[in-house]
Amino acid sequence: DNQDVSAVCAYSITNVQKAFDGQYMEYKRESDKWGIYRGEIPDPRPGTCITNQLKEKGYNTSLDLPDNVLMFVRDHLLMADCIYPIGGKPLLIMRHTLYSKILVKKMNAGTEVLYLGTESGHLHKAVRSGSKTHVVEDYTIFKPAEKVLNIALNQEFVYVGSQNLVVQLPAVNCSRYSHCEGCLLARDPSCGWDVQKLECVQSRNKTAHWNLQDSQTNTPCKTEKGISLPVKMVPVVNGTMVFLQCEPSSAWSTCHWTTPNGNLSNNDNAKGIGVTAAPSSLGEYRCMCIEDKIQALTAFYNLEFGSSTDPRKETQSVSYILLLFLFILCFFLGAFAYKLGDWYCNKKKAPQSSHKGNCTDAAGGATVPSLDSTDEIRPLTISQKSESGLNGTSEKDDDYETMDKEVNGVNMAPLRNHTISIISCQDETSI
Repeated sequence: DNQDVSAVCAYSITNVQKAFDGQYMEYKRESDKWGIYRGEIPDPRPGTCITNQLKEKGYNTSLDLPDNVLMFVRDHLLMADCIYPIGGKPLLIMRHTLYSKILVKKMNAGTEVLYLGTESGHLHKAVRSGSKTHVVEDYTIFKPAEKVLNIALNQEFVYVGSQNLVVQLPAVNCSRYSHCEGCLLARDPSCGWDVQKLECVQSRNKTAHWNLQDSQTNTPCKTEKGISLPVKMVPVVNGTMVFLQCEPSSAWSTCHWTTPNGNLSNNDNAKGIGVTAAPSSLGEYRCMCIEDKIQALTAFYNLEFGSSTDPRKETQSVSYILLLFLFILCFFLGAFAYKLGDWYCNKKKAPQSSHKGNCTDAAGGATVPSLDSTDEIRPLTISQKSESGLNGTSEKDDDYETMDKEVNGVNMAPLRNHTISIISCQDETSI
């Protein structure tokens, strides 16, 4: 499926030597398949190293071997016996990883430390204990990624080399284990729990327990007093997703969660669980890791609503404030528009009113008041036989004054029997 996979296997040198001392395979052209060769084997035996005994016979190098030996090697490339790994299976299988270099350090009987370089620039530290092998540490050595070409150990340091760089890092990192169970269950043969200092140290300390058997017999982890994992408060918002991390300190551990909604299994790939914040999901979350009947509290969280418990209520309050602001803004804008319109109308009417009030008497210069609708329905009679001067106006001031008074009194009936002076206006269109 085009997936990168690496397998680490261990083989016995005895089994390898036994296979090379066994039968050969031969390609049979008539049947077009490989079969076991049962004929005569030339001397010296093909594949044999040049030993002192062969040197006594005159074979000092492989160039001195007879032609029939060389021809036999050419025609018999395979051995008949298969070589199986120790235990009949790989020690370690890693997906999405391609190993490019391996270095093994033997610690004690049945325990080895493997340093594995990858093509992506990582260094894996794996521990083999009995029949189990697990990666306990993963270091990112090269950024950007470069293929690991060499790994070397020198006292307390590991040297990792690529085509362009060489990096030095500590071979032992016991400080990464913060509690007793994690220190012991990691099975790192270089680390142990110091019962006096109550910390994970290198196992050369005489007061340290550095294997699981010691922890089960002497129970050093139970001698700790008042040490517990503190709870971590996690404020959440209703409806959001939160990830709770639980990384076991040992690759052999199996972890599970105790939650307000029941027990859950830990996601080993993500190293934690995802929780959707809701009123029913609030409370304590404990991650317990178990290995060989030893249980350790690895993570402890408490979920609670933060300052904003419900985003919908917060949205509603913000909407109300925005609506009130818009109402106040519209009120002031309406008042401003009203004042602006009123000012504009008054400014437009001002020239018209000045024209209407500019009528004067041609003879006496007196202003004639404007007439309303009741004035206009009363006809004005002009006497055809009047004593008139120029332009037909009466020369008697009494007649004009009588008409003026009657106009101001709005009683214009007597006008029918009087003579009206013809008015001269500056603007004739206003008559």
